[in-house]
Amino acid sequence: MEASYLFFRKQRRAPMAPADDTLSLGQVRWLGALMLATQLPMLAFVPLWIAVLGISLVALRFVVIERAARHPERPPSIIRSWVLGVLAVVTALAIREHMGYFIGRDPCVAFLFALIGIKYLETRRLRDGTLIVCLACLLIVTPFFYSQSLLAAAAAIPAVILLGSTLQTLARPPVLGTVQGGWRTPLAVTVKMFAQAIPLAVILFVLFPRVSGPLWGMPADHVGSTGLSDHMAPGNISELSLSDSVAFRIDFEGPVPPPWLRYWRGPVLADFDGREWTMRAQRPAGSFPRSERPTDSIDRRAASRGEAIP
Repeated sequence: MEASYLFFRKQRRAPMAPADDTLSLGQVRWLGALMLATQLPMLAFVPLWIAVLGISLVALRFVVIERAARHPERPPSIIRSWVLGVLAVVTALAIREHMGYFIGRDPCVAFLFALIGIKYLETRRLRDGTLIVCLACLLIVTPFFYSQSLLAAAAAIPAVILLGSTLQTLARPPVLGTVQGGWRTPLAVTVKMFAQAIPLAVILFVLFPRVSGPLWGMPADHVGSTGLSDHMAPGNISELSLSDSVAFRIDFEGPVPPPWLRYWRGPVLADFDGREWTMRAQRPAGSFPRSERPTDSIDRRAASRGEAIP
């Protein structure tokens, strides 16, 4: 009894062999196709060198995959993590130098575009593939930061379909091999679910209450606009846009003055702290001098000199 008890105790304490979560070549290919589908709609909104960098990183991983498929006896090519970390830091600094700032919509979207390609280069485990899918979900939404048109929605449909197909592929263990029917089966299942969701989307579109603003908020970019303001920081403005908003409205009790009297002095930014111009403290209320025609002062000076006034 004592020997059998010790045997079962040892058996119960024996550690289980960890499951192999290494991604197969087919799963990595699906992730690459998802990357390209999410990157293509963003090509019009990121700088050219960022677009080339992001697409090139995904293409480089495809080259590595094909080389591993042709020569399975060779050890897989591995790019060191510290190299990819240095590449990410250099990319962030280059974006900061190119755009003049880093915390904002445009630089963050550009960095995400490049970062997802860097992460794809080191994707080997199921955890890495899951993280790639999460980054792809975020990248699918980014085109709507710039446009909410029907064209933007149509451009996101291929990425959404590939997202569902990739999730199905990642959920299948590599030991089971490829699914029957090849790549068509995950796509067919995703398209079927997508079609089933269209009536629900139409119902929500009709019944969901409309709001005047967006459902999410974005940090304002460093874009200056013309108009009236009580402060200005020239070093934080990377782009100047014309503002057509109403500055103020004037109501006259009597007849409207002629155009040459309808001029008002705007705010004066006289205090500078080294970074930002601001207005000085308000002076006590007082009366403004009476406005006069520009020619009145000229006529008085001419009369004082004894000159004839035409």
